Amino acid sequence: MREKSIGILAVQEMHLKQTDIDGIHSQFYGRMEIKNSSDPAHPNAKGVAFVLNKQKTAWKEATIAEIIPGRAVLLTIPWQKTARINVLAIYAPNSPAENSEFWETLEEKWVQENLPMTDVLLGDFNLVEEAIDRLPPHADTQRAVNKLGDLKECLGLSNGWRRMNPTEKAYSFTQEATQSRS
Repeated sequence: MREKSIGILAVQEMHLKQTDIDGIHSQFYGRMEIKNSSDPAHPNAKGVAFVLNKQKTAWKEATIAEIIPGRAVLLTIPWQKTARINVLAIYAPNSPAENSEFWETLEEKWVQENLPMTDVLLGDFNLVEEAIDRLPPHADTQRAVNKLGDLKECLGLSNGWRRMNPTEKAYSFTQEATQSRS
């Protein structure tokens, strides 16, 4: 984070106990703050966290709201002196049925609990919206893709990278066993 000048890092599959976080905080006291969300019923699975660079962020004023423990956490942090930014980090389920239900549940929570508008949505969605975003190309379950689309519409968000690069292929993850990419 220091070398790349990263202010906010979202991490999925963060299987940390509070004692682990306390140890990291003491080791990197002046450098980083971890805001973690784990599933108390499954502490060795799931898990979403934000790691804040204390040198680059207003980390003391940062708050998180666990929307779905271990799966969805919302960071609210001061930004650009007077503004605040809301960043939603996701670790969506692998199963297509659970994935669809996850996006639907998130949208329901946003509407029912009147949660703040989100400026950034990121993480491991365990799906791609278009077949072009996977190699070899194949589409994910349409219901899950539609439910993600409904959430993005509710939050006023869009896939900015795909909008700016409608036909480009670029992959950030390679499955080592199969060499498939997404």
